Amino acid sequence: FFISQNSFFWDTIQLASRHAHWFYENGFNPENLIFPNELDPGHQPTFGLYLAVIWKTFGKTLPVSHFAMLPFLIGIVYQLQKLMQNFFKPSIPVHICVMLAVLIEPTLLGQSVLVSPDIILVFFYLLCINAILSRNRLLLALALLGLANISLRGSMLVIAVIFCDAALTLNYIKK
Repeated sequence: FFISQNSFFWDTIQLASRHAHWFYENGFNPENLIFPNELDPGHQPTFGLYLAVIWKTFGKTLPVSHFAMLPFLIGIVYQLQKLMQNFFKPSIPVHICVMLAVLIEPTLLGQSVLVSPDIILVFFYLLCINAILSRNRLLLALALLGLANISLRGSMLVIAVIFCDAALTLNYIKK
């Protein structure tokens, strides 16, 4: 509620606002998945498409754009909680301290007040890590698909996650 009037900023102008406007104004036809040259940054159009669908459903307003990020912010908290269960003994004070340390980290905190694909990247990355640790291959495949479709940064992270998964799998097989 406090940040719902924060405007689009920096690369979110391109990756969120301009892309979402393109889909909102031109429709969701397959031929619209290819942006005109002046609008094409080389990133996948998925985030703009998501935002345009949210706008069509709930209205094209700045607060709606911010609230579109809420499921992913909640997902980050949930995935962090699951990740902590793998590394820390069940202890409410320890979990609270670790959660606060991660959630007040300036970069994550700064991105969380923007309408930003980076929040979705963090969510899918944590989902990937938890899927690897729980050896859930289907969830890992879905998380990798989500990660790859958000932006070029996500596509690069897919490679890193696959290397981590391979290293952990090889280590597990050796044991």
